[in-house]
Order: sequence, then C-alpha cells, then structure tokens
Amino acid sequence: MQDASKEAIYFEETALPGGGQYTVTNNTQDYGLIALGVSNTDTFAWVGSFFDDFDCDFSGSLSLCYDSETVTALNWDAVVIDFAGNTGADIFGDISNVLDPGDDTLNTYLANDGDLQPGQTWDRFLFTQGMPSSQLFVVIDGPGGTIYGSGGAPLPEPGVALLLVTGLAGLAIRRSMSH
Repeated sequence: MQDASKEAIYFEETALPGGGQYTVTNNTQDYGLIALGVSNTDTFAWVGSFFDDFDCDFSGSLSLCYDSETVTALNWDAVVIDFAGNTGADIFGDISNVLDPGDDTLNTYLANDGDLQPGQTWDRFLFTQGMPSSQLFVVIDGPGGTIYGSGGAPLPEPGVALLLVTGLAGLAIRRSMSH
C-alpha cells in the first residue's frame, strides 16, 4: 500500500479553467489526513466542484467529507484546522510561519466526516485563480497522536510531547506539478 519512493503526504497540482485542483495521496501506514493547506496569493479554496465549500465522497473505498476555507491574516486565528478546535494561530503561531514569502492566502481543507485514509487518493480539493505556491501544511491523526507538519517539518500536538514511534519522524511533504 505504501510507496517508499513517495513522501508521507504528497499531491499534484493540475491547472483547470479558472483555477486548479490538488490530487492528494495519503502515503502513511496508519494516519488519516485531517487537514491540509497550501500557501498562495489571492486564490480561493473550494471542494468537490467550483464554488462549493463542502463535499463528500462515499464511492468505492472512500468515505469522507471535507470543508474548504480561504485563510488570510484576517481570519488566521478563527479558522479551525483540526478536530480539537485549534486554529492555525494556536498551532503555528503567526501566519507568516506557514505562508511562503509574498503569499497572502492559505487554501485549507478540513475533514468533516471521514478523512483521507492510508493508501487513498482524492482529487476534489480545488482552488480558483492561478497556481499556488509550494508551502504545504498537514494535520494527520493516528495511533501516535496528532501530527502537525509544515513545509516538511513535523510539529508536535500543542502542549504535548509527541512520540514518533510510527516512523513518521521524517515526515516530509512534497508536491509535483502537472498541467
């Protein structure tokens, strides 16, 4: 199930008329993808189809639902990005710690009822207005607890020492481009 040549969470960006999509694969063995976000400039997050902020997929092996949110410095401390109710400010501090230099927006996607499980891929994470930058954050949850990763560096759950007994100590996040 796991592809050793790929990172724990990886995605491709594909240009679409009016925006694009992220095709995300969970390449972990035991962790569900609770949330992801991608740093960019002046884009808007959608899921399922353009202008929908909520979508579910109960086809085949998938049973998941995600909400989308466009995050800026104005709502960074209000948008919840995990099941515990934490915001980006709670976990990462200032928004500049997550955004690439020059970026002002973070497209975020939070699991609402079922998350992307190990070995699953989903392509309904959408955005409008151009291709985003490469700064990615993820929130994954599994037997070792919740892991917050930004730009390839895993961060522990707020206020809790994280035991990385699951082999995710080297969590790295990668993206590839396809047009």
